[in-house]
Amino acid sequence: MSDEVFNRVLELTDGNYSEVVVNSEAVIFIDFYSDYCGSCRVVLKYLESLAERFEDENVIIAKLNVDDNPKTADKLNVTHIPYIVVIGEDKTIKRARTGVLSLNGYTKMIDKTLHRGGLISKIIDKFKS
Repeated sequence: MSDEVFNRVLELTDGNYSEVVVNSEAVIFIDFYSDYCGSCRVVLKYLESLAERFEDENVIIAKLNVDDNPKTADKLNVTHIPYIVVIGEDKTIKRARTGVLSLNGYTKMIDKTLHRGGLISKIIDKFKS
């Protein structure tokens, strides 16, 4: 992956978390991680691919270091890492997962939040046509 793709992964902090979530109209995928967590390093590598996969969609791929930003981690009750949340356009947590999934697993979390795939998506598509 290029540095350009990696630069599309937004670094959240205690200082900007609320502003980003409140002001965004996008689906937000957030990886809560620590530099000292081996499993977290696996997920961090996936963020580049997710940023590339969803670059033309209303999706923000973000990460938040829990060691450097304890206020946000505490406020959201992040007790285990890696911890992934997907926040919908309505500002509510739509999906949450502790531990490592495959890249495809994370893609599905976002797709389901975007209402793609599965029965709900098929019903929505049927009414659109």
